[in-house]
Amino acid sequence: MNPWQFLFVVFALSALYRVWRQYQSEASALKIASTLTLAGALLLTAEVTPFVQLALFGKETTAIVLKIDCAEGKKTHIYYQFNVGDEQESGIATGGSGKPSCEHIGVGATGNVYYLPTDTSVQVWGHPRDYLWERLLAGVILLPVAFIFSFRGVRKSRAGVKQQK
Repeated sequence: MNPWQFLFVVFALSALYRVWRQYQSEASALKIASTLTLAGALLLTAEVTPFVQLALFGKETTAIVLKIDCAEGKKTHIYYQFNVGDEQESGIATGGSGKPSCEHIGVGATGNVYYLPTDTSVQVWGHPRDYLWERLLAGVILLPVAFIFSFRGVRKSRAGVKQQK
């Protein structure tokens, strides 16, 4: 986890703590749902940070497929290796955007990898934009849904508490 990711996770945890405190102090459902959605947005930001860094500062190189794990009913795992100067780096790509399926790739095949020159452990098979758009689209769909469900859930919870009193 890079420092930016750590920072966003800390902010998200602090927002979740604030949600708990707001719920205890009987803050409005809108305030609680908004803070909870903010925590989700911060976690999403932590998730996309490496892909933004790769898209902006990443270097492209060619990688060689060392091994493929295509077990039935499981995600595809592609083990690859690439060179950065005199050093050899390796990585694992799992099924999803930018990665070929088992039918289209074999051991010894080549593909493009993006890595950060300052931290080669931050790397991705294929172009980082593919991953970035996939996660941003999920966030655009999930965050409003999370807001609506949390808002309705808090209102329903509060209505049940008021009826008991």
